[in-house]
Amino acid sequence: PAPIDSHSPWYRKYPLIEDHFARVNVAMTRGKAVVHVGVVHPIESMFMEFGPEKETIEKRSLMEEQFQNLTRWLLFGLQDFDFLSEALLPELSKGTSGEGLCVGEMKYQILVVPELTTIRKTTLDCLESFGKAGGKVVLLGNLPEYLEGEKSELPKEILSKFEQIGFEKDKLLKALEPVQEVKILTKQGMPSEDLIYQMREEGDRRFLFVVHGTGKPKEESYEISLKGNWILKCLDTLTGEIREMPGNFDGTHTWFEAAFYAHDSMLLEMTKRIETETKALSKEAKKERKLICERYLPSVTAYHLEEDNVLLLDQAKYRLDGGEWKEKEEILKIDDKIREQTGYRKRTDSFPQPWISREGNQKEHLVELCFAIQAETKIEEVFLAFEGDMDIRIFLDGVEKPWTPGAWFVDEVIHKIKLGDLEAGSHELRVEMPFGNLTNLEWFYLLGKFGVTVSGDVCTLTPSQKQIGYGDVCSQGLPFYGGSLVYENEIIVPKGIMEIEVGEYEGALTEVSIDGGEWKSVVFAPYTRVLGEVEAGTHTLRIRCYGTRINTFGQLHNCNPKETYFGPTTWRTAGKNWCYTYRLHSWGILKAPVIRMYR
Repeated sequence: PAPIDSHSPWYRKYPLIEDHFARVNVAMTRGKAVVHVGVVHPIESMFMEFGPEKETIEKRSLMEEQFQNLTRWLLFGLQDFDFLSEALLPELSKGTSGEGLCVGEMKYQILVVPELTTIRKTTLDCLESFGKAGGKVVLLGNLPEYLEGEKSELPKEILSKFEQIGFEKDKLLKALEPVQEVKILTKQGMPSEDLIYQMREEGDRRFLFVVHGTGKPKEESYEISLKGNWILKCLDTLTGEIREMPGNFDGTHTWFEAAFYAHDSMLLEMTKRIETETKALSKEAKKERKLICERYLPSVTAYHLEEDNVLLLDQAKYRLDGGEWKEKEEILKIDDKIREQTGYRKRTDSFPQPWISREGNQKEHLVELCFAIQAETKIEEVFLAFEGDMDIRIFLDGVEKPWTPGAWFVDEVIHKIKLGDLEAGSHELRVEMPFGNLTNLEWFYLLGKFGVTVSGDVCTLTPSQKQIGYGDVCSQGLPFYGGSLVYENEIIVPKGIMEIEVGEYEGALTEVSIDGGEWKSVVFAPYTRVLGEVEAGTHTLRIRCYGTRINTFGQLHNCNPKETYFGPTTWRTAGKNWCYTYRLHSWGILKAPVIRMYR
């Protein structure tokens, strides 16, 4: 994962995410969960079904499918629940009270028994006594035929007295409806399909957290209904603000409307309304804004980079110990080939990192790398960045460039040295590197104020562009740049409240500043931000897109589109998963932002 420190341009903005989780954590670790449904966990039945694959796989697959379905039905059906361990139930159960079955600190009003192969006698006794005391037991699927692993009719005799509904989602949710605390309906009156929640209770107040529970969240407006008469406060986990949440009480439920976008969640504080208070909840009248102006920013604009631009040098001719020069190859593949020749272990083998190894790095060989650099125009003040020891020698067009450590690029172990100016034309950068078993060949980088064009695996230095367009910046001279980019716009608007929409971007986040004022983040759907009231006239609008280092240090030759685990081997793919051309990741603000003015 990307380090959350100065290696990443966005690290100072990470509190946007971390503070959100911290605020959620503060609320959702208070008191205890409000749960009325207990589900007997079927793990012991699964254990009993284990055996030879071809004889048991069908039954075990069915049990796993039912387990997954039951979990999803309850979570997305907005019925929070606890799994009950048959092994722990005798120890934790405190019997049945008027509030339900007491297990530990929890009280369950309804118990759900999924399809089981076997059941413990203690569980059976608990269910029977719970039922006799007026508790509700819901049975799914077939009844167990075994009692503690032995064939028995007793489970059927006792459990057949309870409600059996088959393994059906709608019937299950209907059976649990009397204890449902939260209902969420779409504008069409249909139950939500991708929201889940947890409710906590602490004294006379509760906390409700609602969040998307699927990988493809839907953006929709909902009506949220909470059992009881509540005074609601919205705890904004992104800003820390607390504000009243208007709503209505219909005699049994408190309800309100809320829109959920792709990244949204909601944290509410619920305080019981005093019974003697007759004042009804009512919706606050929304202040209607009148749209007076809407326009896209010009598609091409001025900009500046917050770091030097980057040219990746990751392919070079090479030779070992003064031998013949080998054809151009990628650096990490050169490292592998040299280790094969010298008998050293490959870096993909398992062995300690160099800084904790007790082995000395006996540098018995000399590796030379030769990079070809093409400049379309004169480039002033170019730097070289590389990772390595002090014994590395650098030659540009045959002239050695002495260096001492000090300046660095991204990380203190990546040295940054001045090469000087590059005239238009072809150049040769040669590196001599004493090589031992603990020496690592890594990519090199040119840094400076230039542009870069990429064609296949061939790169050319070009003049820096004076303007940049909204769209993928990889094709606009910045294919390997990993810093942040600031778009600078001059806009003429009427007086009013300005809102910006940065509708599509690739990067860590964006933020916006008007006339040199406060930078305001635009990160989450719907990607809009109110910038405040401005006077009529010309204004300077700056939009910063925070870069990532994916096109600087990432797996740029890995052409497996289904790659999900980005471990060390993903830089060293082969066959159909490898290519020498650069697989760049698009980034930047991909379409012109929209400015809206309201009155």
